[in-house]
Amino acid sequence: MAKNAVIYLSFHEPHRLRLPVGDLSKAVSVPHLANSLMDGETTKYYFDRWLVEVCKPYALLLSSLADSGVKFLLNLSGPLLETMAQFRSQVPTAFVALLRHPNVELVCSDLKHSLSFYLDIATFERQMQRARELISEEFGVEPVLGMAPYMFMNSEIYYSLGKLNFVAALADGTQRLLAGRQAGYLRRNGEGPFLVTCSGDLNHQLVALTLGRRPSADYEVRTPQYVERVLQSAGEVVLLGWQVLPLNGHDEYNTGLALLEQLPSRLLAHDVRFISVTEVISRYGELASPLPLPALPAVSTEFGDLSFFFGHATQQHLFRLMHHAYSIAKLTRNDELVDLSLELAQWDILGLVHRLEVSNGKGSEPGYLTPSQWQNLGREGTISELLKVYESFVRCLSDFYL
Repeated sequence: MAKNAVIYLSFHEPHRLRLPVGDLSKAVSVPHLANSLMDGETTKYYFDRWLVEVCKPYALLLSSLADSGVKFLLNLSGPLLETMAQFRSQVPTAFVALLRHPNVELVCSDLKHSLSFYLDIATFERQMQRARELISEEFGVEPVLGMAPYMFMNSEIYYSLGKLNFVAALADGTQRLLAGRQAGYLRRNGEGPFLVTCSGDLNHQLVALTLGRRPSADYEVRTPQYVERVLQSAGEVVLLGWQVLPLNGHDEYNTGLALLEQLPSRLLAHDVRFISVTEVISRYGELASPLPLPALPAVSTEFGDLSFFFGHATQQHLFRLMHHAYSIAKLTRNDELVDLSLELAQWDILGLVHRLEVSNGKGSEPGYLTPSQWQNLGREGTISELLKVYESFVRCLSDFYL
């Protein structure tokens, strides 16, 4: 029976591409090039909405729960961190105080939320270190927990996090990763970081509970049933959580907040203690067992497997273009251009293509991935313009920077 629990929440707001791409014929400076490819106005628009729809209500509720002793792991994606730093004065002080709360541990991830570990593992390490430095600079806290975007995990990611001296690495306890073993136990390979795994099945159910807008009639019934599953879990700690989604203007009610209002009190009523990952390592670190890690990375249960990002021919085409964009940026030896190529190589783009090409718009598509001007292009127009972004970037660097 589970006796220890941690709640994990991830906040993400991507930097948006400009579609159609701007005029690159006079891209004589990196700022001009970046403005032609990245839509800062739309990014700011969605950030302002995030401040109202997500940041303020979650800061209020999580601060109250943290004050009562509930322990949280919070991840702010790299793009969101950068936008927060750019518009620092607009971020509520309550949210900053929450990130510094003693019952909150911050989880560091790739600064650009990019495919950096697929492009060049050394670049992944640099992006992780830059994200850690930005967190320290903005919030006065140096995170000791690290993870790749969407909890991707394999051997190279694990050992890269170890080289950066992260004490622990986070991953989702999918069958691909655990290969028949159970989540909830600490794992460790050699002198690498401790590997802390979420319960994949439990978290998949949590995602389902948070996807609806207003809770249905059986919502109050399903939550106790979920708690019962948590109580039956084996292991030293049950790590529960999800990526927080914005309301997108559909409803003033947020089921993620509703779940957070219920879940901690129900667990506490069953004598489940909230415990930090640092405490878990201190208590159970000596019991950690080795775990052979896969060559191909496992990903969060929410996405299933790599086919979500690479399963369609258009996604594979885009990935190749992303790789060429990164490679030619490296040839320029211009760090700003390399950063820009990583901005273009966001996982969100491949996720969007999945929803456009595979689910054909029938899947649950977060509004933050499809600004209105993209929707006006239609499915085929959006795909066509996406391809032009990377082709135009490569051509521009060839013409002006090499």
